[in-house]
Amino acid sequence: GTRLLKLEVDIIPLDNDTSKGYYPIQSRCATSPPPGNYPSSKPIKERALSLLVEACGGSASIKKEDSDRKGQLHFLAGVFANISGQPDGRQFFLTPQRIFSTPQDGVLEAPLAQLLPFTEHPDIIRRGGVASTIKNCAFIQEAHKALLSSDKEVFRLTFADEVPGLNVLPRILLPLAGPEEFELEDVELLLPELQFLPSTKARESDPVLRVTHLETLILLCTSRWGRDIQRQSGVYEIIRLLHETETDDNVITHVERLVNLLKRDEAPETQSASITKADESDDDDKIVEV
Repeated sequence: GTRLLKLEVDIIPLDNDTSKGYYPIQSRCATSPPPGNYPSSKPIKERALSLLVEACGGSASIKKEDSDRKGQLHFLAGVFANISGQPDGRQFFLTPQRIFSTPQDGVLEAPLAQLLPFTEHPDIIRRGGVASTIKNCAFIQEAHKALLSSDKEVFRLTFADEVPGLNVLPRILLPLAGPEEFELEDVELLLPELQFLPSTKARESDPVLRVTHLETLILLCTSRWGRDIQRQSGVYEIIRLLHETETDDNVITHVERLVNLLKRDEAPETQSASITKADESDDDDKIVEV
């Protein structure tokens, strides 16, 4: 993981009227001739991990029968989860990187933002790896405001000067939401993405991934600000209906932990304080990186 974080490869940026891209020089066999339209630009160094994140995101939108690729790169999500299990890896996924697949110049985007759309992807390897990556990034408490805010806001972190908001909450809650109808007063509490879901809406089928999303929400409760945002965003309303239909004991346990954090009264000393590891009285309840 550490080696991949630091690895740089040579690429030649491509530029045409409709799209951007790059030619990965080192992907060509040394004995094969260069392609006929070999770009004339000088190669530049780019982080390999940034290119892998971009490739993973792009491959998900390509139908297998319409692609000449050998795979859809779902497995890369598991690689990203492993890398985000270490502090430097989490910082990478939250630090804006250059994007080559857009026709606009100078576009920077946090790698995590490119993975967020896949929390409900049909492939369990992809959505599981993405869920774990989001959870691991939530261990950086100073990034919670960036994680929970819209992309219209920009935040300065100790490891990155400008981090646009990532708005992860809808992407975490959608896998936990089902087809149930809400009372009108409850609907008004929900985020727009969670309102009036179709009757065919299904929850995440894997209990391990449901637990992963719940653990992320619990981590985002470690500050008073994070708890208040979740209270204002209808998290309890979504989790309450999950609890009514849940049959897995581990999921139920995590739901109850989250509800306890959201529904308890805030003592005066917690008005601006954070919940620390000392508040975790039982080692079995501790959330760990994956």
